[in-house]
Amino acid sequence: MFSDLQNDLDNFYDLSDDQQNLLLEEIVKRAEQDKSGFEEYLSNIPYGTMSTKSIFYEAIWKQPKNWGDFAFRELSKLIEEAERGNEEAIQDLMVLPFLVSLNGMTESYYKRTSFFLTRKLKSKIPAVREDCLVMILDIAESYNIPLERNQKSALQKLLLDPEFNIRIYAYSRLKELNLIPKRFKIPMLDKIRA
Repeated sequence: MFSDLQNDLDNFYDLSDDQQNLLLEEIVKRAEQDKSGFEEYLSNIPYGTMSTKSIFYEAIWKQPKNWGDFAFRELSKLIEEAERGNEEAIQDLMVLPFLVSLNGMTESYYKRTSFFLTRKLKSKIPAVREDCLVMILDIAESYNIPLERNQKSALQKLLLDPEFNIRIYAYSRLKELNLIPKRFKIPMLDKIRA
């Protein structure tokens, strides 16, 4: 499906901005002609920082119309693979904005995505919890999607997360949103470390 573009894909970050944009447009054009073939093609690309998967996600992110279901399926696959302990998928969590922050989607897309991410705040993998936290708050802020009570509660539990970075980020963002529970006090050691 994209074999004639492999050289450009392999050297994507060496291309000029114009060349990159032309390649991304070509990807979307071909993907729209055969959505199921495109999804199958992507399923055969491994995760990892050396993978070209993120380029395909970026292409869709630039022209997201009619790609909401695809983005949600890819988001689910990526997080589930990361939760299995796949180190390459864990590294690839950095592409979540390409799958979550799609402009022009319906409110139901953002809510569905936000609820899915909320369930993953209990993940055993710290990177999953952290990236889901960031994306949930990004959805709420960027797309005006109010957090429901159970979401607020799940986010507040991260104030006690075993991972320092998650606790501090949760504290910082929840404080901005005035969502810190009244009796909560940040531990002195966290204050010092921060």
